[in-house]
Amino acid sequence: MPFPDIKKGLAWFASKDWTPFAFQLEAWQSYGQGFSGLVNAPTGSGKTFSLLVPILMEGSAKENSEHLQSIWITPIRALGKEIEYSANEAVEGLGSSWKVGVRSGDTSFKQKQKQLELPPQFLITTPES
Repeated sequence: MPFPDIKKGLAWFASKDWTPFAFQLEAWQSYGQGFSGLVNAPTGSGKTFSLLVPILMEGSAKENSEHLQSIWITPIRALGKEIEYSANEAVEGLGSSWKVGVRSGDTSFKQKQKQLELPPQFLITTPES
């Protein structure tokens, strides 16, 4: 499947009066070309959106999917809530219908069962999960 162009991401950034950094644009383009890698940038500089935006833009072609599409592994549980907030912000801003879920070692059995029966399309988890 060809990767959608980045106009939707650029429009969302513009609607928030944001300008993407060069590393974000490079990450979006590299992801779209099928590359993998590591984004290394200072805290608070937009690393999360450098990867969330292309994942969600690619996923827009699969909007009707009821299955897990992307797993985001965060090294520590505390970052899970921040990434969840950013992911929900991007989902809404990009007009995606994806659901975002979080699963860590503290996730209850009941919540795990719910996620098994109706998985989110974007799951944030930690290594111990």
